[in-house]
Amino acid sequence: MRRKRNRSAQGGGDIPKLLQLRLRALGAFVSDLLMSSALLITLLLVELGLTFFIEALRLLTGDEYFLLFAEVMHVFLMCIDGILFVWVVLYWAVRAIKGGKDE
Repeated sequence: MRRKRNRSAQGGGDIPKLLQLRLRALGAFVSDLLMSSALLITLLLVELGLTFFIEALRLLTGDEYFLLFAEVMHVFLMCIDGILFVWVVLYWAVRAIKGGKDE
């Protein structure tokens, strides 16, 4: 005769559904945040190259207006990159908090 096993005695392999949903939302948040951060870091590396290019232009040309324009554009791009980074972090945080209802 075979005995039925009690479900509570079967081991702790079952994760409650609510915890699974929270882990899934956390995993989606972290993966999307890492991917977005990688793209924005790539933009920062391009801006670093632009910084070296502007310094090389200082040696090649003496036109103050052109150098001022290049410097203003460089600062503008850095500010836009910072704003984009903050927006991406907030967007994915809000989406993770809501539970990804738009998926």
